[in-house]
Amino acid sequence: MATPSLAMIPSAYADSKLYSVLPNNGDGDFTFTRDSAATRIGSNGLIQTVGFFGNDLITNGDFTTDSDWVKGAGWSIEGGVAVCDGTQTAGTFLRQDGTYTNGVTYKITFTVTVTGGSIVARLQSGGATVLGPVIENSGTYTQYLTSTGNNDFRFRGSTGFVGTVDNVSVEEVLNNQPRLNYDLNANGEPSSCPSFLMEKDATNLSVNSQDFSRDAWGKLNATITANVTTSPDGLINADKITDDTVNANHRVSDTFAVTDTKNYTMSVFAKYVEGSDVDKIFLLGQTSTPTTRAYFDIKNGVALTGGGTIQNYGNGWYRASMVVTANATGNLSFGIGLTDTDGSHNYSGTGNGQMFIWGAQSELNKAQTTVYAYSSSYVPTTNIVQTRALETCLDGGNANTFNNLEGVLYTEIAANANDTSFRAINLNDGTATNRVTIRYRTDINVINVRIEANNVNIIAESISVTDALDFQKVAFQYTSGDIKVFIDGVSRYTDTTTYTNLTIDRLNFDNGEGSNKFRGKCKDLRVYNESLTDAQLIALTQ
Repeated sequence: MATPSLAMIPSAYADSKLYSVLPNNGDGDFTFTRDSAATRIGSNGLIQTVGFFGNDLITNGDFTTDSDWVKGAGWSIEGGVAVCDGTQTAGTFLRQDGTYTNGVTYKITFTVTVTGGSIVARLQSGGATVLGPVIENSGTYTQYLTSTGNNDFRFRGSTGFVGTVDNVSVEEVLNNQPRLNYDLNANGEPSSCPSFLMEKDATNLSVNSQDFSRDAWGKLNATITANVTTSPDGLINADKITDDTVNANHRVSDTFAVTDTKNYTMSVFAKYVEGSDVDKIFLLGQTSTPTTRAYFDIKNGVALTGGGTIQNYGNGWYRASMVVTANATGNLSFGIGLTDTDGSHNYSGTGNGQMFIWGAQSELNKAQTTVYAYSSSYVPTTNIVQTRALETCLDGGNANTFNNLEGVLYTEIAANANDTSFRAINLNDGTATNRVTIRYRTDINVINVRIEANNVNIIAESISVTDALDFQKVAFQYTSGDIKVFIDGVSRYTDTTTYTNLTIDRLNFDNGEGSNKFRGKCKDLRVYNESLTDAQLIALTQ
């Protein structure tokens, strides 16, 4: 088979770059932007925050000298650690001033020993404070906090906190890194090769998404024990919810503002606790009556009554999701509850009904149908909402990379959701008047191919697929007079229309002029500057 003129098989990246294998002189590399941190599934199957890291902004983070830190009452530096002796009040801090940028995420690592009480890391700018999770156990912790201004960095111990702090580091997360995502199979196992993941922007409206002990999460006939087991990100930061002995609801819940008739997707990661008297949870969403509920068997990983979806994240963890349509403008209550019976949210607790929970997320279900409860990649929050910004990937190749007369655009792609918007991969000249396009249409489970030459529509064909959420191998031969489409080894379209005035000089993950950005996963992307035989197209797409 011919050698591609451009080949992007997701494997290499740098800040603001997604590298192509061919051409190997840099002409095929894409420019990538996303002005925020984001998460992916790593090759080890764990959720990871994506980003390169800047210089450490903390001086004397190992406390080798008694300097650089402002010590409130009860704090001292001695023996190579910061020590809190329990005499402080809740309003005294161990602090170091710094220059932090509003809206930027910082990776914070430190080691604590806890003899009594609890401690919280925080970024503070005037009255605006960003809090990390409450820490009650000794260990080394990694947290990601997003600044709200020209903050200082602080530790605040509870009244009576006794313990030490050491090895403190604060590094800026540089955001423009493409996400090479290792998709999980039905058993929660990561794929051997990654796909390039692109999504819409999303805001997690549930604050303290990893710390259900906070007051933002109301407790109804239930208690929370914080940071008791390893979560899907590999850190010991997952909580445990435990019922009491009344016959009623047993749940935690928060509230956030919503707009009438809009769809919201709610999700949480949950894991069955061995020996627990319950093995199910329910998700609740309510603005006014009626209340939406979906039920899930977490022990066996099954979505039950209510139309929710569930995904295996390995190590006993499942992500349970449901869609709620707001029936009023105001506050929506998002609940996560325990239950022992499918379809019933009330039961007689025993004090031993338990479940591990982590990573709550509530997001506007943008331009999506309620058919599929798509939960976008996890956006962790502290005491404020957080947003994953819009992603763009543009300008792979140049005029010398492509052939205007004939060729094949090939890709292996899957949609993120049964969306209601166009999502395109496009050979073009920076406009929508010259383009060779493979895209998902507004119709569910449809792939559309299109050729426009000098603002003249040459062909536009929609081809149904069984499930756009599954990966499809699509080869689109755009040769004048010999147009073909093969999907998964099968010829799906042929056309003998001729044209002569096509101009292409780049490959974009959009429609050519900035809209209809691709939203999905791409495992392979190639352009051939010559026609291929049917046998070659079959071999390429099987």
